[in-house]
Order: sequence, then structure tokens, then C-alpha cells
Amino acid sequence: DFDQALSAQRRVLAIAEKRQDKRRIAIPNINIGFILQEQGDLRGALEHFEKGLALMRELGDQVNVALTMTSIASVQSSMGKRPEAIVAYKEAFQIQEALGNKAGAAFALGSLAYVEGSEGRPRDAIASGTGALTLAEEVGARETIWRVSTNLGDNYVAAGEYGSARAAYERAIQTIEGMRKELVGGELEPPHRDEQPHPAPLRAEAHDPGPEPWVLEQPALETARAAAEAPGREQHERRGGQHGQHGAEHAQ
Repeated sequence: DFDQALSAQRRVLAIAEKRQDKRRIAIPNINIGFILQEQGDLRGALEHFEKGLALMRELGDQVNVALTMTSIASVQSSMGKRPEAIVAYKEAFQIQEALGNKAGAAFALGSLAYVEGSEGRPRDAIASGTGALTLAEEVGARETIWRVSTNLGDNYVAAGEYGSARAAYERAIQTIEGMRKELVGGELEPPHRDEQPHPAPLRAEAHDPGPEPWVLEQPALETARAAAEAPGREQHERRGGQHGQHGAEHAQ
């Protein structure tokens, strides 16, 4: 129950403020941000994320700085503040890259690609998404691979590169079908290193263009994109509501 969780975190925050413990003040602020984001209170979420971020910067905790920057960027994007979100995602990516966290870097860069595409910058989005996909594949972060590939298809369509769009959608379908096998049963794939839990949903992009470009008719593109997205929607709904919990665990 979000209201109970919010009440509990506010009690923790009040105790931490009395003790003037910066880390223990930062953590419930970040957790409150996750809860408010889930409830749709974006302004409140941003306020608490920023408070937590300031304290994590003071503490020199780069891991939680990067995670909180990702959350801030997600909220800013939802509020229509895309230029600010782009800046925040870039900083989160740079920190994750410096930390050697390829999964976190892939997520931040993939999120950046989605926002760039939403800003009408498909070429920038393709560049960012390609980098995100490379990182995600290196660590086997399959949900990021699926989301990145799906969004890459969208941006290739926007750029008029239909052969590359088809290849990206097919990559997304291949990835989500592998995940579906594990979710609903059937032959399990070999163990893999999955991506880190993250607080914010992602759609991004990337993939190599096919060796021989070909024109794909618009109805076929729409069918391919729907096939890439639909299986994951079921899985995402089953996992719904876990993002805030995962983020809270990371903050601790």
C-alpha cells in the first residue's frame, strides 16, 4: 500500500533529521520520491529526489548519485522537461561509465536515446541507442536490449531507414521471446547476468543496420513493431509496481 509506505518513510525521515544523519536523511527522501512518482505526484517526487541527490553528492556516493539522476531524468521527461532530462541522463551515464557499471550505463544511455527521439532527433537517438545496445549485450541485460531495440526501430523509421528498422524490431522480438520462455515455462535458456533493478521505465533504441537495406511497407512496419512490443507488455505488467521497491533497495 503506497500510503502506508509513504507514512513509514516519512517517519524514518523525521527520525533521521533529528539525528542529523545525512545518509539516513537522503535514503528516505529518495524512497519517498519513488512512491510519489508511482502515485503520479511528479513535482513532489522531483523535490524529494533532488533533496536526496544533494546529500548523496555531499557524501560522495556516486552510485546513488547516478541512480537518483536517472530517476530525476525520468520525472523531468514525464513533466515535458525533456532538455533537462537529457542533461540528467547524460550525467547518469557518465557516472555509471566511470564506475564500470555497464548495465547502469546501458539503461541511462538507452533512456537518453528515447528522450532524444521524443525531441525529434532520431539521428542522435540512433547514436545513443546503438551505444546502449552494445553495453546491454555485453552484460546480458535482456530487458534493456528489448526496449532499446524496439525504440531503435521507431527512430530508424523516423529517419527513413526501413531495413534497419526491421532488423531492430526483429532483434526486439527475438529477445522478448527468450524472456517469455522463462516467464511462462518451457525450455530455460542458460543463466545470464541481468540488468540492475531500476526505478524508471525505459524505452530506447539501437542495432546494426542490415547489410542490404530494403524498403518495408508501412503496414508491415506497424505489424513488426506491435509484435516487438506486445509480448513485453504482459511481462511488464506482471512486474509492475516493483520499480520503486527495487530503487529503494538500491538506495539502502
